[in-house]
Amino acid sequence: MTSPVATQPRPARRPQQPANQPSEDEDEGSPAAKLAELVAVILLLIRAFAKAQDNATKAAVKAAVARTRSMSDADWYDPAAITKYAKDVVRIVEPYQRQMAATTNAFQSRVLKELTGRPVAPVKQVDVTRLRGIPHDSVYGRVADEYRYQKSLGKSVAEAGKLAAQRAEELADMDITLTVRQQEHQVVKSKKPVLYYRRVIHPELAKSGTSCGLCIVASTLLYNKGDLKPIHFRCNCVTLPVTDRKMDVGDVINKDDLQTIYEAAGSNRSRDLKKTRFSVHEHGELGPVLTYKGNNWRGPADVREDTDRDKPTP
Repeated sequence: MTSPVATQPRPARRPQQPANQPSEDEDEGSPAAKLAELVAVILLLIRAFAKAQDNATKAAVKAAVARTRSMSDADWYDPAAITKYAKDVVRIVEPYQRQMAATTNAFQSRVLKELTGRPVAPVKQVDVTRLRGIPHDSVYGRVADEYRYQKSLGKSVAEAGKLAAQRAEELADMDITLTVRQQEHQVVKSKKPVLYYRRVIHPELAKSGTSCGLCIVASTLLYNKGDLKPIHFRCNCVTLPVTDRKMDVGDVINKDDLQTIYEAAGSNRSRDLKKTRFSVHEHGELGPVLTYKGNNWRGPADVREDTDRDKPTP
């Protein structure tokens, strides 16, 4: 099973940070004033984009879960029913992926227009059917594996069905994340004005109300434009291009959010968040992923066919 990319992100040297706000004695045309104006404009774009992604994810998940719940116990053991189920879910999820690919393309182009002051044409839209490197319907065939595996453990029909629906939710959610990540990558790597990129956190979108330690620490780094953004399950980070080291809009936005997070978390929790250490591992199907440092991960060399049991591939 091959990954859609071959390289891991490498943190670039962090530039000296600009002041967040212009001082009272600086005129409107000063660099600090221009940065503040850019932050205000791009923050609105980011929030609109994040809302669109959240809505598309929820809609895709809801539809995929509904189709999963329509399956009977007998259906999960019927090859023809499973094949139809997998193809149906793909037909459900892929339109939302294409919608988010187009939205991401437009968003990144608009951000670059604001950063450079020049119109930026969108790039070619990614093929959402090839993001995992394997046939898309085979991915959703794992939901049947999950159901049968849970039944083999003695779970009831209702319990196994609930876990199968959860599996479908996770897959659909990740499909949207992969689409956004790949489309961001296509824009950032192909546009000459882009020097680096930064991940911008969205604590308001997390169920806990705060970003995870992985994203918090990763958001403090700049990454080379040609490297694919490491992700994790239910990651809410958005890629923001950097075209000028002195006009790092994403860093200003992150600092504001991080200050709020640290204040809300209290001194002990904030220290723990700041001490988080992460690793980037190359997942055989998802590409680069963020994990807590020290966690073991199955890489491309470890991925193999499990022929002796029905347990779904992690």
